[in-house]
Amino acid sequence: YPPLRPHHPSPPQPGKVVVLLASMGDEALMVSCDSDPSVRSSSGQSLGSGLAAQIQTPPKKLRHTASNDRSSPLIDDTSALRKQQPSELLSQLKRRTSGVLESPAESEILSPGQQMEVWVADPAAVWVKGFVQKQVGRAQLLVKTEDGAAVKVDMSESGEMFTVNPSVEEDMTSLWYLHEPGILCNLRDRFHADQPYTYVAHLLIAVNPLKPIADPPMESFQQVKSLPSLAPHQYAIAESSYRALLLPEDVRQNQSIVVSGESGAGKTESAKMLMRYVTWRVSQAGVGATMRGGVSLNDRIVQSNPVLESLGNAKTQRNHNSSRFGKYTRIVFASEEGQLRLLGASIETYLLEKSRLVYQMSNERNYHIFYEMVAGASAEERTQWRLPDPAACHYLNQSGCFEVARHDDPREFECCRTALQTMAMEPSMQHELFSCISGLLHLGNVRFDDTSRKSSEGERQRLSVREPDVLRDAAELFGLEPKDLEAALTVRKMTTTARGQTETFLVNLDYVHCEYTRDALCKAVYSELFDWAVGFINTQLAG
Repeated sequence: YPPLRPHHPSPPQPGKVVVLLASMGDEALMVSCDSDPSVRSSSGQSLGSGLAAQIQTPPKKLRHTASNDRSSPLIDDTSALRKQQPSELLSQLKRRTSGVLESPAESEILSPGQQMEVWVADPAAVWVKGFVQKQVGRAQLLVKTEDGAAVKVDMSESGEMFTVNPSVEEDMTSLWYLHEPGILCNLRDRFHADQPYTYVAHLLIAVNPLKPIADPPMESFQQVKSLPSLAPHQYAIAESSYRALLLPEDVRQNQSIVVSGESGAGKTESAKMLMRYVTWRVSQAGVGATMRGGVSLNDRIVQSNPVLESLGNAKTQRNHNSSRFGKYTRIVFASEEGQLRLLGASIETYLLEKSRLVYQMSNERNYHIFYEMVAGASAEERTQWRLPDPAACHYLNQSGCFEVARHDDPREFECCRTALQTMAMEPSMQHELFSCISGLLHLGNVRFDDTSRKSSEGERQRLSVREPDVLRDAAELFGLEPKDLEAALTVRKMTTTARGQTETFLVNLDYVHCEYTRDALCKAVYSELFDWAVGFINTQLAG
């Protein structure tokens, strides 16, 4: 890039020491002055009293590099010219205007061929591209952004300018300038080109496309010798882990794939892609295990996802299919004659969001399974499970959101039932599971008589249920007696022990505590149902 000439309003005076640090992109030049008015560079060459320092930028030559080992990528002959810049945000802009900025000391406007393309901080777009027009004052640059605005940047506060990269790369370690705006721009440009996956050495960054993206053929990852030669994808990460398990025993290690990100980043879909590829890959070796009913263990591992998504996922304000629990999946292989044999798998869940069952924020939903049952059950099943209308359910109508455009409730309910059949769950057991889930909706509609009455002795009288039919439906779906369920909601049993004697007291609850007890019971029941479903799946995946 052409030089910018630092400007001094007056030459250095004898007897003073002046240190100037001129920074442009990656280059920096320090010039010192002593009592001699003549100025010399760090190499000793006289620059004269005009103080002009030319900053050279090496020619840009990019070359694609590939390495079999992503943990230590090859460095090409231009790597010495690449210097990593610290990711600093530029300071607040002094002034943004479309007119000409005036200053007591200005340099001439550079020609288009001499202007450097840089990034400028923007309060709305975070970063915008622009061309350096000229130097204004002692430490200020005039930058014209791509939207036509003129930005005055104070270099004494920002410290440096971030140069725009000349190309978009699949692996961001190949970027000429590795800084914050360069990384964000590379991800954005690939996203707009329907390429949401990008490498950073052996890591994969996935930007949720929020629409179906065609996956490449799995065979291409199995057959290729060098994975970096293929486009970034979750399949490449899974294939890399699979190949690591085929190494000799003295160097072989267990493999872990961590899928992390904020809500809506696409963790659930990425995890399903990884599991789908691993199970497919081991099946190609012809040593996959077959279990009861002629269903392979590979299929059971994949089919565990629809069940857990229906029971543990929900719509939030940021994600239409957000996992409301954490999951750790462990898949066990055995190495036999240079091939891997699938032995079994297990799933461990934690931190289920139980509070979502009784309360949802605006424009959010309860767990998918409630809406899927109402939309996908047959007329006979709706009668058996006594499914109410979602708008009439206290646990479903609080947020005002009943349907999600990108979540087909009838189709997802059919997928859930198919997965349960793949897991060899008996129809009678499925009926009991869905009956208990429907019972939670009825139990949430139970209301209490809020009149506070006391007996002649001053004790609070036991509250009654307003709609006995609702309580009876909930009790029958749970397989309980209505009077026992009512007592559990309105009476608290207290046991005390003193001097070796134990006494039990029954305390009638007030209206508020009756509602708290109802909600706590529903959360406990749903948590147990979820844990039971996970335990059943683990039994079927034990191999």
